[in-house]
Amino acid sequence: MLKPSVGIAILFTLSSAAAQTPAAAPEPQAAGQVVKITGNKTPTGESKQVFAAKRRVLKGTLAQKCALDSAYFSAQDDEDTYLEQLEQVQEPGEMSETGTPMPSPTLQKFNSKAPYGDASNVVDSSSITGAASSVAAGPCAIGDRKFASGREHIIRKDKSFANALAHLDAKEYDKAAAQLEIAYSKIGYPEAALLLGKLSLEGLGVPRSTDKALYWLDQAAGQRFDVRRDRLRFNPKEPEASNGMIDAALLLARIHLHGIGGVRKDPAAARKWYGKAADFGFVPALNALGLASQAGVGGPRDARKARDYFQQAAEEGYVPAQFNLAKLYYTGGEGLAPDHKQAGAWFAQAGKAGHARSLYAMARMYDLGEGVPVSQERAIVYYKEAALKLVPEAQSALASYFYTGEQVPKNLATARQLFNQAAMRGESEAMFNLAVMLSNGEGGDKDLGMAYVWFSLAKASGFEGAGPAIAAIAGKLSPQDRARADAILKPSR
Repeated sequence: MLKPSVGIAILFTLSSAAAQTPAAAPEPQAAGQVVKITGNKTPTGESKQVFAAKRRVLKGTLAQKCALDSAYFSAQDDEDTYLEQLEQVQEPGEMSETGTPMPSPTLQKFNSKAPYGDASNVVDSSSITGAASSVAAGPCAIGDRKFASGREHIIRKDKSFANALAHLDAKEYDKAAAQLEIAYSKIGYPEAALLLGKLSLEGLGVPRSTDKALYWLDQAAGQRFDVRRDRLRFNPKEPEASNGMIDAALLLARIHLHGIGGVRKDPAAARKWYGKAADFGFVPALNALGLASQAGVGGPRDARKARDYFQQAAEEGYVPAQFNLAKLYYTGGEGLAPDHKQAGAWFAQAGKAGHARSLYAMARMYDLGEGVPVSQERAIVYYKEAALKLVPEAQSALASYFYTGEQVPKNLATARQLFNQAAMRGESEAMFNLAVMLSNGEGGDKDLGMAYVWFSLAKASGFEGAGPAIAAIAGKLSPQDRARADAILKPSR
């Protein structure tokens, strides 16, 4: 069983404290921050931020569809293009409805400098793949190849976005804004529109204007979007990875949620933009939508919808969503019955990733036998892991084990140290038990003055039983003890 308040039993022989409740839901975190990309190790020698921006706009053109051989594309892009091409092929050599031969299922990459084919090793120019012909060559026709090559050349040579970032680093905001406008009008970088929106919102280099900020952010987040090519691939190891479109959607969500820049607060609009970020592939936005549905922010309270959002993000490997899903299964919700077995499964999954609160939750479930067989041996393993991650409730529970000597060798000094650590982090039961050990001189020197302080703080935290403890110890204080306690509890201003 979960350890009772050892101090109450020791000092006053009163009933043990009520069992602890599951940890409260965390405050919703900001759904995402602008990704800081530094360094210059890219295939083109450009900064990672410039390289990522160029890669993003190229992926959204015929350059990827046509299998352009470019430094801006990866093996994954080639694989996606090949799979897309395979879907277009019904039978090798089959004719399309217009009489044009269907493309070959073999990916035929081409160089931007030679969209008609490579003639370097060909004697007869008539044998050049696609030469002097509008017939489809690989995934697309010659005209498409020429367009893709030309666009890749323009983007590869473009310096406007790199210049804008250099001006931003130098805090030359007016010059940065001018280059960003060129970059957006010339190439259409969503990152350029995002930065223009931020500059407008802050009044840096351009007049402060919320309307202009909203315009630029909408330009960034409202660009043409192909779910197949443009959706961000989630990586659990880099859960906050983002791009210009996502960051713009998230900033718009925060603006509407908090009323930034004089915008009227509109939680429903904020939820819409979080949804947009989720569509773009930003998995943490699904977690934000789950929290909003659970709390009824920007729409009706809906536990089932919250569960579905958490489930999507959890299955992608987003640890905070795994924890929130587990908590929802643990407590249940309107129209959603508690399911401790599912809760335990998801707490365990998040715990594998080192999520501190999930480790503590698993310890409690084994301690109480909720959804799993009772096992103090396994509980203490989880308590230890959570305590090492500074979860105060876990520190307090582990201290109780060291106090009683169950499952671990009895060690009053360690128990007192753990109670002290948990008490310093605001855990009320630990405050009470630390006070008991101080008043009895257990695990260290006797200190009635500090015992009185911790009993008082436990009472202020709402711990039942602290009031009688204060009354019992007050008469035992020396004038020095009282003066020291008052100096801590009632510091002079």
